[in-house]
Amino acid sequence: MVVSWVVSYDKEMILSYWRILPRVEFGKNSMLKAAEFANENNFLQSGIGLMDAIIIKSVIDGNHTLWTLDKKIHNIIDRKYIFRQIIE
Repeated sequence: MVVSWVVSYDKEMILSYWRILPRVEFGKNSMLKAAEFANENNFLQSGIGLMDAIIIKSVIDGNHTLWTLDKKIHNIIDRKYIFRQIIE
């Protein structure tokens, strides 16, 4: 059946990307630190919630880049943490 093959192919493609993504390590009190980070940077007033704050804090702490289309995040995060595709 074609649908079964497509679902299997899509699943394997997603998993192959998942395997190469950097992992975020959550230490003791990391969620509390992310909440404090969000509060210190007035994320709530910018419309950025706790889950986004956790991601942003992890990106900054790990010196990673973030691929996002979220304009609120683009407005508050340093550009060096935003993924840019380089087209050759």
